[in-house]
Amino acid sequence: TKTPMTNIRLYVSLLEELLLTETGMTRQEEALGMLKELTRQTEKLEFLIQSLTKMSRLESNIVEVRPEKQPILPLLSEVTDEAAAKAEQKRITIHNTYKGKACASFDFKWTKEAVGNVLDNAVKYSPAGSTVTISVTEYEMYLAVSIKDEGIGIREEEIPKIFGRFYRAEEVSQDDGVGIGLYLTREILKKQEGYFKVKSKPGKGAEFMIYLHKGR
Repeated sequence: TKTPMTNIRLYVSLLEELLLTETGMTRQEEALGMLKELTRQTEKLEFLIQSLTKMSRLESNIVEVRPEKQPILPLLSEVTDEAAAKAEQKRITIHNTYKGKACASFDFKWTKEAVGNVLDNAVKYSPAGSTVTISVTEYEMYLAVSIKDEGIGIREEEIPKIFGRFYRAEEVSQDDGVGIGLYLTREILKKQEGYFKVKSKPGKGAEFMIYLHKGR
């Protein structure tokens, strides 16, 4: 799938360049609008392919999650930086309150994927001008990363369902997404002795708690 997706992106780019340099072309603006939509759909398809690939690798144990004891702050900093552009577009503030040196046992790459999925959802389903807050709580055996938003919230009966593959709640069915992110997050955490909790009420935001084992 990677080769045809790369080719589609290349031809879209070349076509855009050609359209922009054409002079006196009738309906140029309409053609550019169609090209923009083609680009958007290509990005959605690429995201779906990447998500399915990650899911397949995890489920078939092609990729092994290798946890090691390390500080949590660098991971939170990277995840926050990667979500910043999307948050800025919606005027959403991501506030990471944690500046400590606590450690847990986790695979950096895959755990960044897990935490990033939750943070991406928080930004996606929060209203413009709101705040997403990241905090950390230390327990005897676990380190809990909290991601709290001021978004639409989740009905109590929906909470067990949101971790299923391809599940989309009715309220967000029109938004971008394929319903794999939280499923991947749960699977990644399970593979390194971690787990997931959600607290939410409709219209009052949601808090996702990611528990990482501290290790021995």
